[in-house]
Amino acid sequence: MDKAQIRHGAYEILNRRRQNALDIQKSHEEEVLKKLPHIAEYKAELARSSVELTSAIIKHKGGSIKDEIEKIRARNRQASSEIKRELVRAGYPEDYLEVRYRCEKCGDTGQTLYGICDCLREAERQYASEQLNRESGLDFKSFDTFDLSRFDNVYVDGMSAKDVMSGVLAAAKGFCRDFETKKENLFFIGSPGLGKTHLAMACAGEITMKGYNVIYGTVFDQIMSISKENYSSAHVSDTLESMKKCDLLIMDELGAESANSFSEAVIYNIIGTRLNSSLPTIITSNNSVADLKKLYNPRIISRLSFNFKMLKFVGEDSRRTFNGWL
Repeated sequence: MDKAQIRHGAYEILNRRRQNALDIQKSHEEEVLKKLPHIAEYKAELARSSVELTSAIIKHKGGSIKDEIEKIRARNRQASSEIKRELVRAGYPEDYLEVRYRCEKCGDTGQTLYGICDCLREAERQYASEQLNRESGLDFKSFDTFDLSRFDNVYVDGMSAKDVMSGVLAAAKGFCRDFETKKENLFFIGSPGLGKTHLAMACAGEITMKGYNVIYGTVFDQIMSISKENYSSAHVSDTLESMKKCDLLIMDELGAESANSFSEAVIYNIIGTRLNSSLPTIITSNNSVADLKKLYNPRIISRLSFNFKMLKFVGEDSRRTFNGWL
């Protein structure tokens, strides 16, 4: 993706929002006019006053038309008051016939008198997230389908795997429940096949349903995308910028990528930037803490140790099947 594509996609999002608001207003108007047809007279008065106001300004170029304009505005206010009064009497909100744009500052246009609106920036992040997730094959999971029964009668180091994983599941649910108020970072660590990606995807689904933008990807794919963009004149690290600014970032399978100075710098940049901005991150890894210390420099390990809540997954690999080698 380049910046022009992201901007175009963001405007498409805003155009859909704007059109949706207009469609809802139109349906409200049709509904009300069927029930209260006399409101059409007040709306006609508003239309006439608007035309008269424009005509008055044109006819009195250079002259004082203050009194005439005030009379027209008074009629306008009267008609508006009558409409609101009739709506309330019929059990509607007084603003039922008004267009309710999601962004009141710009009317879902992306532009204000002072320049680009914040909602356009938000729409750019949303569009970039959607495209990155489409490329990564994001597949939302559910907490309800995380089967704790597969940990029955499994013990690790004398501990009940089911008890441990029940706590992990509760922590993941709590992360989503308190997402708006508690800026927490989670680090899922454990052997393959224990449900780390499943719970990460369940978190992604829950947070997306709350209206936040989420980016998911394996660390390998994320590093590859950033690397390609760095060597392309058509891109300016849009993946990197999106990962640093999205509401929730999920970096899956840390340690499976090719560890080198570039990947370490990118990972440290992303984690550090998000921590400084209080933006939550979920990281998963199949590696042990000891292995991660061998793979990454102390700065990254320090960030993970002090700024992430580590949730250790224990049990037996659910992806192993009884095919003769067990």
